[in-house]
Amino acid sequence: MSTNNLRPLEFQGLNLKPKLCYVMPEYQAKSHTHFAYLRDFIQELAKSYNIQLLIEKGELPKADLGVYRTLLINKLGLNQIISLAVALIKIRQAGCKVVYIHYSFRAAFLASFIFRLTGGRVYYWNCGLPWQYKKNLPRLIFEFITYHLINKLITGTEGLKRRYAHHYRLNLSKIEVMPNWINLQDQPASGPSTIKKDLGLTSKTRLVLFVHRLSERKGANYLRAIAQELKTESDVALVVIGDGPTMIELKKEIKDQNLEANIKLLGWLPQEIIHRYYQAAAVMIIPSEEEGFPHVLLESFFAGVPVVAFDVGGIAEIIPPELTPYLVEPGNIKKFIQAIKTLLHTSPIEIKNLETAEKKWVEQFSLKKVVARFKSLIQ
Repeated sequence: MSTNNLRPLEFQGLNLKPKLCYVMPEYQAKSHTHFAYLRDFIQELAKSYNIQLLIEKGELPKADLGVYRTLLINKLGLNQIISLAVALIKIRQAGCKVVYIHYSFRAAFLASFIFRLTGGRVYYWNCGLPWQYKKNLPRLIFEFITYHLINKLITGTEGLKRRYAHHYRLNLSKIEVMPNWINLQDQPASGPSTIKKDLGLTSKTRLVLFVHRLSERKGANYLRAIAQELKTESDVALVVIGDGPTMIELKKEIKDQNLEANIKLLGWLPQEIIHRYYQAAAVMIIPSEEEGFPHVLLESFFAGVPVVAFDVGGIAEIIPPELTPYLVEPGNIKKFIQAIKTLLHTSPIEIKNLETAEKKWVEQFSLKKVVARFKSLIQ
């Protein structure tokens, strides 16, 4: 197990800050997953908490994260479980009473015994539609038990709260709502013209952007049809950021349909680079069949990019009213494509109005406001 004492002990304000154990499944400085957003969140939390950060796999963060100590497991199988349990025991023995776990059922299960049985509290974050996943019976039982062992489940919207309560037979009082966040101080490093030039496109080309894992759950199976229909539009290109199990099939479809000029497959890109593509996009698309609280929505709002999405998970609760006409019933790809075309033909004045509405709307999801919400929940 790797350990990193990131700041001298005498500067921690240990007698002033409450202790908090924060568990995350993975950390990579150049992560392309939603874990990339946790860095800013933890850095802001570190101003108010003496954080012991426990990472199950990945790499140690730099000292500027501001936490007191980081523990990195980086083991497999039974060794990982044992090391995780030992780390949680040591953190609890050091006087930490509160543990907040992002996404990891394994850590939530172990912490429920190590912390709760010794008077501590366990908060567990999960935000999605996990009951839709195909799982074997032991896994289903394990998850059901874990949800009941923890002190509090934290999810992204009121609608998701009710659905978690229904599917896992939880009392609503056991579930709290905390939205995802965006750092409103972030700024892209380059503008739309630079991105389009890098892609070999003209400055007049309008970009339809997809940022997600290439899987059927995230709607990657619809991308070929979308690109085919957009082929009839002048100066439009579909830009796909992401990778996954459907990439090989998608490449074959693109070649077979002669769509190479209409769709750009960029693979995974670091979060710090993706910001630039939002700035360059004319429309953001989310054809997912399953979502919780997608960060890509907040990135789109921040950049003022109108969004077309299937009405799944918590999306309807997150978008501003002005985007409701572009929220489509799941699976209706014909209507989805028509919504994209409608936005592409919307007047510049109306697009500007949508941009203004989105940028105002996203302020409620600012990093500082969500951190304040977190602090109100972790008592």
